[in-house]
Amino acid sequence: MGENTIVQRVSSGRNSSVELLRIFAIVLVVLTHAVPETFECAGQTFDYLSPTGDPAFLFAGLLSGFGLLGDVIFLVISSWFLASSRRVKVKKVASMILTVFIVSVAWYLIVIGLGYRPDAMTTVRQFFPTIFQNNWFISYYIVLYLIHPLLNMVIRRLGAKELGICTLLLGIMCFGVIWGAGVHLGVLRILVFVAIYFIVAWLKFYGKKFTHSLKLNVTLLVASVILYFAMRIAMNYIGLATDTLEGELHAWIHINNPVMLALSLSAFNLALRRNFVSKPVNKLGAVSMLVYIIHRNNLFVKYLQGEYFDYAITRFGSDAFIPAILILAVIFFVGSTLIALAYKATAERYIVDPLSAVIERGVDRVILALRAATLRKHVYHRLPRALTSDSD
Repeated sequence: MGENTIVQRVSSGRNSSVELLRIFAIVLVVLTHAVPETFECAGQTFDYLSPTGDPAFLFAGLLSGFGLLGDVIFLVISSWFLASSRRVKVKKVASMILTVFIVSVAWYLIVIGLGYRPDAMTTVRQFFPTIFQNNWFISYYIVLYLIHPLLNMVIRRLGAKELGICTLLLGIMCFGVIWGAGVHLGVLRILVFVAIYFIVAWLKFYGKKFTHSLKLNVTLLVASVILYFAMRIAMNYIGLATDTLEGELHAWIHINNPVMLALSLSAFNLALRRNFVSKPVNKLGAVSMLVYIIHRNNLFVKYLQGEYFDYAITRFGSDAFIPAILILAVIFFVGSTLIALAYKATAERYIVDPLSAVIERGVDRVILALRAATLRKHVYHRLPRALTSDSD
């Protein structure tokens, strides 16, 4: 297979293998958000951040970490395609921000209609969801999208060796030092996003031996899946035995976990190899970000999720804890997908897209005006002094 065959095949249309992987990533995210952050069950307290000796709680804890793996897969896919982009599509950014706002306000109206009364700060957060990171991944993804042309400018100007060194340093910092130290990321998430972006860009342009190797990627995928589950289970029981490590477990399974990165890269490389086109798959993949935005909201977690599990446990007993999680995940995925498809055909088409186009035109006019002013200033300073003097 020629060096550029895979890239050409994907760039000529939407590869449904990649879209399937994107859908899989969103399914992982949905599974995670179906798990309650904390819950009283059969006289015990489930906490998704705490180690446990209960098999059901352990399984729920494993599910609660899948979303971060889905985030990494989603980032790898997006980085691959953004690495070939040269400009920010203002309309796309505006559409994402408007959609997050609309969904956030819709959730607010739902809980108000159900009789709940969010406090003042919660209300403010719902009306400024991107700024307050009500869905942190979406907020950071928007930042990455806004800066990706600058990142691409750096990537294009660096040679293979220089880009390799830069990527290696970022990788060591994020997936070695920060991860190994158990640092809770916070705003460092954007640094991890950039590190993943550089790693994917280097592999896309200079890592063909890895991206094209079937044997290497299958081996890496199998090994990383096994290692991922072994690591998660081992960390749980280490946390039970060592109080000092209990609070650090979540930091070691975040988006800068090297095993999760290896799993995501190998899965994506294998998806690139299998090229086929399926309209239903591509249509579902196209609304994956919408599904992400729609199904996850702080108000649902705060007011409704606990009541759902209270009802399930009261009605069917403590053994219903895991089935209740899986059922909620199905409800999330199917319901959010249907809403997303309806949203694209109505609100996005008739409200969000036209408004985003207006915003894009406004931004373009501002940029053109700034460029014209800069050009006039540049020309003015290059004119002979006599022509620019106010004196006779």
